[in-house]
Amino acid sequence: MSYGQVLTQYVHNPESKFLGPDGKQCTPWTRGILQRMHVIAGEHRYCGKEMKRKLEEGPVDHDVEFKCKVYTSGRVSLDDFVKKQIREIGVREVMRRGIGQHTIEKALRGTVRAKTRTKILEAIRR
Repeated sequence: MSYGQVLTQYVHNPESKFLGPDGKQCTPWTRGILQRMHVIAGEHRYCGKEMKRKLEEGPVDHDVEFKCKVYTSGRVSLDDFVKKQIREIGVREVMRRGIGQHTIEKALRGTVRAKTRTKILEAIRR
């Protein structure tokens, strides 16, 4: 990609965090003084370190049992049962079933895309 193309994309990239002067979502053609977009939270859910701290303080006001954690990026973590199955089958066998080594390692220690999680589950069932 040339510098001209990058610059053109930058100029025509809408600012997603702001509203235009008319109060509507910015588009590539919005011009004028922008306004801050207001966000209203539907509900508060504690996660990660916050959850641990809240549990130490007492009960929380929502369900804390999840099969997988869904992150805002659309990534999910495998539940412990699936991780155990992968380890019992063996990483090499799961690789023979069409899943890459690095993908398996990432799934075992962190998060993967939801679509990748589905492929891993299909490979395990075979």
